Amino acid sequence: MDVRLSGQVGNWLFHTAAAVKEFGKDALTGAVSCAKRERFERSKAVFCSLCDWLPVKRGKKEDCSAEANRRAARSNWQSLGCIPTRAECMNLFRVKRRTDITYPVIHVRGTDYFTYFKEGGVVLGASHIKACAAALGFKVEECAIVTDDPAYVGSLGLKPKSVISGTAVDDFGIMANARHLVMSPSTFSWWAGFIGYHDKVVMPVGVGPWDAGVMKKDLISAQSNAELCWGDECITAPGACREDVALLTICTGRYVDLFKGFYDSFKKHVKGSVKLYVLTDDPDRVRVQSNGEAVAVRIEHSKWPGVVMRKYDYILSAKDLLDRHTAIETVQVNARFVKDVDFSTLIGDKILFCHHPYNKPGSKYVCGGVVGGPTGKFMEMAVWMSRYLNDAVSSGNIPKWHDETALNLYKDSQATDYDALPSEFTYAEERPSMKTAASVVMFKDKDKFFGCRKSEYAS
Repeated sequence: MDVRLSGQVGNWLFHTAAAVKEFGKDALTGAVSCAKRERFERSKAVFCSLCDWLPVKRGKKEDCSAEANRRAARSNWQSLGCIPTRAECMNLFRVKRRTDITYPVIHVRGTDYFTYFKEGGVVLGASHIKACAAALGFKVEECAIVTDDPAYVGSLGLKPKSVISGTAVDDFGIMANARHLVMSPSTFSWWAGFIGYHDKVVMPVGVGPWDAGVMKKDLISAQSNAELCWGDECITAPGACREDVALLTICTGRYVDLFKGFYDSFKKHVKGSVKLYVLTDDPDRVRVQSNGEAVAVRIEHSKWPGVVMRKYDYILSAKDLLDRHTAIETVQVNARFVKDVDFSTLIGDKILFCHHPYNKPGSKYVCGGVVGGPTGKFMEMAVWMSRYLNDAVSSGNIPKWHDETALNLYKDSQATDYDALPSEFTYAEERPSMKTAASVVMFKDKDKFFGCRKSEYAS
């Protein structure tokens, strides 16, 4: 039976340890289940199989006093002073020693990595994992990743030794017995690091509510630094290696032929902390052309103009992945970056449009090929755009310039406050005279590239 309990295991290990310290083993039921009986009962199976400790005493009389409940409620993961020493916890939970786990282990817990931390502008992605592995003295390819979110790990473009996602009991045992462990900011991971058998442990610093500096200090004050093997050189801060921006492009049908040129210019000129996402009907080809670095998300191809009318449907289908970044930037696949650019410095707290390169002086018309913004506001725009374009398809009233027409309507009617890049930011390949010192993106002439008219390559 899978005993994963959506993040409750680590917290309840703290509750259990604190109850033992304050009331003794015989008082576990009275101290904890009186406060939150239902959750404790659900967690009991986890503790029994995970820790192999003595069965909880089932007495008729339970300590239901206000003091017992108060202490139980206080015995959470933040109250390190409420738990026994490491040696006592190892005896209480009886983690069994295994010698066959000689490979480094990296723990990635999806909820703790993204749900909370993205609100604070921190995302722990591929760069963070690589940095943590390097802090251990290894490459990611030499490490196993233990995770409750294998889909996300698969999307990172990493190539670990293996990806392990079993029950909480199995995962905990592997993490606790790894000679080298990279912790995630989760209580489940904290316990594996605290009572496991390790030569070296890397723990994240400065993320969300996980005050690793305080936790490290409290742990070392209870046990020697040598015993815990947590020196300052083993601590890694994710802020320097986070991936802020999801840069997104869409290519299906023959448009996949355009991706290699897009990717090569992306690698050369896009700077900063950026992860490339490609929505495509040919993910295998995209992965090969990007050396596995782009996240390829499978979508279905639609006959022109369906593919552009469904653009924001496609984007919303990847919401779970894109939400893990602080900002989103979309760029058409026929774009080529011709100058260095860091979108994390361009995108502020507003939707970021780009004035059309064909604009006459004073025109505020924006192009559909370059648009981005902070993740929350961008997704709000995507919902509106999807609804508008789907209604247009249903009514048969297709806008003249498809998603670009809708984008300008959104700008004028919904986006009360926005930023816009100048027209000179982009130019068209067929009009090289438009290029200026401020030009960053060139849009290839698709008719010239394919050697035929749009009606022939876009079907």
